[in-house]
Amino acid sequence: MGIIPDGPAPAGVLSANRERPAARSVRVINPQRSITMKSGIRDQIEGVVKEAKGRAKQAIGRETGSPNLKAAGTIDEVAGKWQKKTGQIKRDITRD
Repeated sequence: MGIIPDGPAPAGVLSANRERPAARSVRVINPQRSITMKSGIRDQIEGVVKEAKGRAKQAIGRETGSPNLKAAGTIDEVAGKWQKKTGQIKRDITRD
């Protein structure tokens, strides 16, 4: 966990014992806390990323003349489209 100061105490503000200035307030941030996301939305995002990765592999495969890389790109692109569509269906099913 990290501690991030919110800023200095206002000038002239004293602590409860009146001998030293008040300490700055702090926020505690937990970097291990994850953002909860519905699986349909997560699938859609991951699908878009896979599609883009597949298109990039295909372009590199075309430019370098590598049929294996081009084929791997096609597979990634199709897998990304499939995952994106699956995420859309999940989202539609769970929508209120």
